Amino acid sequence: MNILFIANCASAYGANQSMLDLILSLRRKGNKAYVMLPCDGLYVGMLEKNQIPYVIKPFKVCAHHINELDRKDKLLMLWNNLSLLHDMKEYVREWEIEIIHTNASNIDIGAMLAKVCKIPHIWHLRELLKESYQLYYDFPKLDNYLLAKSDGIICISEFLKIAKNVSGDNVHVLGDGMDIGKYALNKKELFQEGSDLEILFAGYITEVKGVIDAVRAVDILVNKYKIKVHLTLAGDAAPLLDRIKKYIKYRGLEGKIEHVGYQKDLTLFREKADIALMCSRSEALGRVTIESMLGELLVIGAAAGATKEIVRDGITGYLYEPGNVVQLSQIIRKAVEQKESSRRIIKQAKLYAINQFDSDRYVQRVIEIYKTTLKDKMVF
Repeated sequence: MNILFIANCASAYGANQSMLDLILSLRRKGNKAYVMLPCDGLYVGMLEKNQIPYVIKPFKVCAHHINELDRKDKLLMLWNNLSLLHDMKEYVREWEIEIIHTNASNIDIGAMLAKVCKIPHIWHLRELLKESYQLYYDFPKLDNYLLAKSDGIICISEFLKIAKNVSGDNVHVLGDGMDIGKYALNKKELFQEGSDLEILFAGYITEVKGVIDAVRAVDILVNKYKIKVHLTLAGDAAPLLDRIKKYIKYRGLEGKIEHVGYQKDLTLFREKADIALMCSRSEALGRVTIESMLGELLVIGAAAGATKEIVRDGITGYLYEPGNVVQLSQIIRKAVEQKESSRRIIKQAKLYAINQFDSDRYVQRVIEIYKTTLKDKMVF
């Protein structure tokens, strides 16, 4: 099969990482994949490194912050996308594309292109626009219509499926496939006596990601329980970071909490970490959660969103009530005190991640969805 993937940006964040993993797995199965993206960026280098054909077309996303654009600007963006369809159609013809696969919730041009070319469209829903990013569709009636008319919809979790309110035989719940060998690490012995407890928080430095929970829990561990701990915050900065820095200074946490910015590769940080925190209030799946399980970190997550589907309390990690930083600090303290239990949970979590998110099993499911979609689309 020849598949055209539509990316919403050129970053190296989770959605594009997952798409790259899928493309490489599809290629190993004898399929051909092509990528269309709106701009240049880090992801272009990743495509070139893996010899994946791509084209850059300046299409616009279809969701923005409320009051970010007026109706005229929205209409201009829609017209921009419509004007690109003819040129895009030529690439569909040249590459002999059989299926168009949209890789994010905030781009609708893939659905439009599929309509124009009269070929199947798969819409891969990976995020909650409103809850996670405060984004709203520019033309909700149009995009809800295009979503409903897609030949296949892939939701990365049950939580996302329910939140998106989609149903039907063409809706599939399928968590991301992972390159197990890439993320499985040879870890040092965790929770070593005399060493600082190393905690990793990977994600945007925003309130919805729950970073404040991580910072305040470390405050309690350091200033109340006198535990030697070091928290690494790995993610793009936001206005919230200034508040965090002031809090760190005020609470005397210099050297205990470190912001290292966005990291394309978290391997070095995971190799030295004992615990990974997933504090997000509305995580659609949590790729970093799965990567941490494969990397043999103890995962402690907020009992919210799809995190509850991955982290089974006391079995594949620990859960805490979002915002309850006292409870979070107590769970971390228990994890340190009960080292053998923590190590047992880490092993169970790794086996769970391997069994549930193996890329070979995942890509086979995607291929089955493609084949079913193509079969249903045939006109006799």
